[in-house]
Amino acid sequence: MQTVNRLFTILMIMGLCSKPHAQTPVSGKIKDTKGHPVAGASISLKNTYDGATSDSTGAYHFSTTEKGEQVFTVTNVGYNAFEQKIIIGKEPIQLDVAIKEQLSELKAVTITAGSFAAGDSKRGAVLSSLDVATTAGSNADITAALKTLPGAQQVGEQEGLFVRGGAGYEAKQYIDGTLVNNPYYSSVPDIAQRGRFSPFLFKGTVFSTGGYSALYGQALSSVVLLESIDLPEKSEIDASVSPLVIGVGTQQLAKDKKSSWGASYNYVNVGPYFSLIKQTPDYFRLPQFHNGDANFRIKTKSGGIIKYYTTFSYNNLGLRRPDIDSTYYKDAFGLTNHNWYNNLSWREYLSNGWKMNLGAGYSTNKDDILQQVQNQNNQALQFDYSTTWWMQVKNFSVTNRQDLSQLKAVFEKKLGGISYLRFGGEYQYAYSNVLFNDTSHRFSDNYTALFAESDIYITNELAAKLGMRFENSSILAKVDLAPRISLAYKTGKDAQISAAYGIFYQKPENAQLMYTTNLGYTKATHYIINYQKMTRDQVLRIEAYYKKYDDLVETTPLSYNYYSYNNNGNGYAKGIELFWRDKKTFKNFDYWISYSYLDTKRQFLNYPMQLMPTFAAKHTASVVTKRFFTDIKMGVNLTYSFATGRPYYNFMIDNTGKFFTADQGITRNYHSLNFSAEYVPSIGKQNAKTFVVLFASVTNVLGYNPVFGYNYSYSGLVKQPIEPPAKRFYFIGCFLSWGVDRSQDAINNNL
Repeated sequence: MQTVNRLFTILMIMGLCSKPHAQTPVSGKIKDTKGHPVAGASISLKNTYDGATSDSTGAYHFSTTEKGEQVFTVTNVGYNAFEQKIIIGKEPIQLDVAIKEQLSELKAVTITAGSFAAGDSKRGAVLSSLDVATTAGSNADITAALKTLPGAQQVGEQEGLFVRGGAGYEAKQYIDGTLVNNPYYSSVPDIAQRGRFSPFLFKGTVFSTGGYSALYGQALSSVVLLESIDLPEKSEIDASVSPLVIGVGTQQLAKDKKSSWGASYNYVNVGPYFSLIKQTPDYFRLPQFHNGDANFRIKTKSGGIIKYYTTFSYNNLGLRRPDIDSTYYKDAFGLTNHNWYNNLSWREYLSNGWKMNLGAGYSTNKDDILQQVQNQNNQALQFDYSTTWWMQVKNFSVTNRQDLSQLKAVFEKKLGGISYLRFGGEYQYAYSNVLFNDTSHRFSDNYTALFAESDIYITNELAAKLGMRFENSSILAKVDLAPRISLAYKTGKDAQISAAYGIFYQKPENAQLMYTTNLGYTKATHYIINYQKMTRDQVLRIEAYYKKYDDLVETTPLSYNYYSYNNNGNGYAKGIELFWRDKKTFKNFDYWISYSYLDTKRQFLNYPMQLMPTFAAKHTASVVTKRFFTDIKMGVNLTYSFATGRPYYNFMIDNTGKFFTADQGITRNYHSLNFSAEYVPSIGKQNAKTFVVLFASVTNVLGYNPVFGYNYSYSGLVKQPIEPPAKRFYFIGCFLSWGVDRSQDAINNNL
């Protein structure tokens, strides 16, 4: 007890003898550069224990016994550290500080004008591979699913994406940065063909309806950028069985999970289907398709990857239709196609913030076409010069081979913060050999391009993309320079506005260059502005645009069936689009709504004046719904698409040798209600070895009969509607996999 008393006495004496130190109050407010209070910021004097934390209003206060020059610091997660020298004396210090938000890829605005991105979770996916497969009416065709997005037209009589008043050949597809020369199966008169590639080959998709990156060119309207998957999760074997297609494939992952290889084969024969569902054309050779592909992927030591993909396809078909210029003849069309596509890419991370993307591709496509006029006994007829010329030209044969070899290199350097600089070049060698009857047309083109582009992030709220592209074509003997500019500004939480401007060039089509190379580039200038609000489960997007066309290819009649070509064409396209997707409002229910208004006119090809092109509709809309019922392990999908009527024309040549419009009109409105469903019995089964998905779909459930346009007789007195070969399309199939449970994938997208 005495010891305690003595200790207490000593402490009392020390307290009485010690001199008090004067404390100086320090206070103020912490805000961001926009004047908003920053809560939770840590404030201190460097190398001392004196400091405080800002409250919800950004205010702070503390006292210090330090004197003289000190370093005042402010730190907070997501903001740049702040330091300032201050002098501490006897007077209180009032110090208000504005701290700058750090540039962050998670927080930063993204440039979205003209572009729908999918597959990148940070940016918010619009369509995934599973979305494509489960969009009713698409039947796992990428282009068919993209037609439910704003900007794309509902064109059913020819393949391709028709975007914002652009023709189908004005939209290009790229895989891992390199151009796909023949992304669709070869054309058949008045029947649209599917795309060649499965959506499950790709992990990311960008559908740019305009204003796209300077890394890509030769597309007046649109690009579809597809990024192939890297290594598979596990080794697996897959099989598919249906009345239309039989397929088998495998993906094998190495034990060290640093490489993989895969292969697949599919055989399509529509004979059994056509025997049940009658088609309007008379098929004398039922369509058959053989498709095989293979791939390998290798991870590099630095985290990069080398990917190779090859696919080969062969198809053969023949069909007859009544001849429009007679009551007793038939027109017979036969097609045999061989296609081989190769893509090699190498993505590598270099030192000091550098990244490299190299790509190489080779593709060859050969079409053998035989067109004949036949009699009632299906025998080919020959016509001499005493017969009217239009019957003579209906008998012809074409062998058309197109080869494309290409190399592309893109180098990327990370600048300060999250800004990037990209630059590089590409080279393409295109060869075309067309044998029309006994006349051969051969030509080739050496196409080179250089490009540079920079993503500049000024703040998390403001970003710009500046680009320039230089192109040179040997066959045209001309060069072009195409600037691209995009801006984005964040207007609030999850909301932003974007704008884009760019000039885009495209070479004339091979069918035109076959007759003359005395042409130049066609040109389109894009102006785009949009507003987008995106959360994890909801997307709202409104976009307006204006496109100006110059130097479009026009045809001038020289004599019957012979024309000259020039670049005197022009036109415009303008409109507004709406997209809304919602996975939040209704439980286990996903839907999106798209609407497009288009005002466009063109004077090109044989159009005698500026007219609305036959592939454009003023109003287009789609409603896509998806609902998965976990209790019964089934998903149900509905898609309704609508478009107002499209114009049709019959252009004829008058006595002065000029085109005039002999007939014109508007087709009936387009309606299509599509249904699909998937049943996944393996859901909930423990240790299942086989995973099964049963799938069924019906396209155009209500049997609406659209008219896509009209074909005219030579005299113009007879016109026949262009209609689908059948009112409905049915599909049922069973998809199996061993090694990887795909059942959960079937529902994850909707839960």
